[in-house]
Amino acid sequence: MHARPGPATRFLLYALSALLWASGALLLALQSWFRRVGEFGLLQHPAEPLLHTIHGVLAVAGLFGLGWLVARHIDPALAANGVLRARRRGGPLLLAIVVLLAGSGFALFYLTGDTARAAGSRLHEALGVLVIAPALWHWLRRGRQRGRPRGN
Repeated sequence: MHARPGPATRFLLYALSALLWASGALLLALQSWFRRVGEFGLLQHPAEPLLHTIHGVLAVAGLFGLGWLVARHIDPALAANGVLRARRRGGPLLLAIVVLLAGSGFALFYLTGDTARAAGSRLHEALGVLVIAPALWHWLRRGRQRGRPRGN
């Protein structure tokens, strides 16, 4: 049987995930629709540097949360079942997107060329927009499965 996070841990993980996603969505909105044209090209919105810092700090905390989930929730679930059941397909998809998001975010610190940085940024943005769908599906399905025994 896998370890379902307790109410306090679940709240912290959900709140952290929501804040991380919201800060990224707000950054994307500012970068897409609220830049001004200056003398030498586009100027970033004044809130972008602070939001980037907040998003980065939340991402580090999110990696700790991901580590907890892998050790206490995902790993035991795989060990208990041996194989993934049909109702658990949302979790691995969510995990894959989150790992790609973390990797692409980390890569943005090291990509140097304009083309590579733009591609990495677009990948990170697209994954960030898409991650909400499997996250909501995985979290909302949990409520429908409470009555079932966990081994089924």
